[in-house]
Amino acid sequence: MKMSNIRTLFGWRARKVPAPTFLGALRKVAGEEAFAMAAFESPDRREILSTAARQMHMSESLLLETLARILELPFSRVVEAPASLPEGVSLLEFRVGGCVPIYERGLLIGLCCVDPSFVAPIRRILGPLPITLARWSDIRVALGEFESREKEKAARHANEHQEACRKLALRALSAMVRQADSHRQASLQINDEQELLQYEFQTEGGLRARGKVRGEAREALLCFLDAAASEVLLLPEEGGSAIDLRMRVEKTSSTRFVVSWQREAPAAENVVSFPSAPLHDASTVLSNSRRKPGSRRSRVLIVDDNPTFGRVLERFFQRQDLDVEHALDGAKALALLRKDSMHVDLVICDVHMPEVNGHEFLKRLRGDARFALLPVVMLTSDTDIELKLQLLKEGADALLTKNEDPRLLYTHVRRLIEKSNLLKAA
Repeated sequence: MKMSNIRTLFGWRARKVPAPTFLGALRKVAGEEAFAMAAFESPDRREILSTAARQMHMSESLLLETLARILELPFSRVVEAPASLPEGVSLLEFRVGGCVPIYERGLLIGLCCVDPSFVAPIRRILGPLPITLARWSDIRVALGEFESREKEKAARHANEHQEACRKLALRALSAMVRQADSHRQASLQINDEQELLQYEFQTEGGLRARGKVRGEAREALLCFLDAAASEVLLLPEEGGSAIDLRMRVEKTSSTRFVVSWQREAPAAENVVSFPSAPLHDASTVLSNSRRKPGSRRSRVLIVDDNPTFGRVLERFFQRQDLDVEHALDGAKALALLRKDSMHVDLVICDVHMPEVNGHEFLKRLRGDARFALLPVVMLTSDTDIELKLQLLKEGADALLTKNEDPRLLYTHVRRLIEKSNLLKAA
C-alpha cells in the first residue's frame, strides 16, 4: 500500500507549514503572558512592538531585529522621509499601513513597515515590492517630515500663484486705467456679466468706450477687486515704466466696481515712474537757462503705435519744457513732417509698428534732403546687437530700450537738440 493511502487511512495528511506572521513571531519571542499584556495595552496594532519591548525590558530595535531574523526579512534602523509618494496610494493609506516607500535614485524599490500584514492592500496596488522591517516610531517621523515638506511646498505654490494672479490683475487694471487716462478721464466702471468682465469709460468726445476681459485675467481681476485696499499704486505695463497715478477701488454692488484715480508722485521706494514734477538735474537747468523769454520751445515728434505710451511720453516731455507731437506710425509721421507749418527738432521712433515700421521710416526720412540732419532716437525692446547696428547704419542718432529711466531718454533728447542747433548756427 502506498504511503499516501496509509496517511489517508489513518486520517492525516502532510501539510505545508505556513510562513510565520509578525504577530506569531512576536508571541513566540515574548511569550504568551507578555504578548497578551502587550496586545491588551495596544489598541493601535502599530504600537504593539514597542509595548511588548517594554514588557520584556528589552530594546525595541533589538526585539524587531530578532523578529526580522525569524521572518527572514531585512531590518533597518534608519528610515528616510520619501521625496514623493507613488501614484495611487495616499499619505493616509501609508499611515494606516504603518509603512513608508523606499526609493533609490528616484525608483520605488520597496516598502519599509512595522508589520508586513498591514501592507497587503498597498502591495495589491503597487505590486509585490520587497519588505524591510522598521520601528513604527521611525516610520511615523519619516511620514511626518514628508507631510511637513509637502505643506510647505503647497503653501509656497499657493503664494506664488496668488502673487502671479495679483500681478496679472494689476496689469489688466493698469491697462484699463491707462486707456481711460489717455482720454483725460479719471474713472471707469467694471461690470461682471455672464463669465465676462466689461469695463467702460467716457472718451474726450463724450462717447462711451468699452472693453472686455476674459479667462484667467478675469478671474484674477475679480479676486483682486474684491480684496483691494482703498488705494494702490499701479504696476508698470509690460516692458514699460509705471505711471504716477493713485487708484481707488469702490465696490458698488456684487458685480459692479468703480475705479477712480488721481495723479500723485509715488514714494521713492516704489517702482520707477515718470516724475510728476520737472527734473532739476544739470541738463534741465542748463536748457531752461539758455532759452530766452519769448523764444520758441523745442518740439519733439513721437512715433509709436501705442497711444498710451505716447501719451505718457508726451506728458513727461511737456513737463520738461518741450512741445510734443504724436504719430501712430511711420507714414503718418512723414506726412506730418512734410507739412510747411510743422517744425520738429527731434524724432523719437519705435522700431516695431504696423504699416511703415521704424526701419522703413528711417530710410524714407534720410532719403529726404530736408531731414538728413534731423536727430532721431530709436526705441526698441530688442537686445539683438545686429538690429542695433542696422538701425545706426540706417541713420539713427541714438538707441534706447523702452524700459529705460525716462531721464536718460530726456538727456539724449536735449543733447541731440543742442548739437543740432549748434550745427544750424555754424
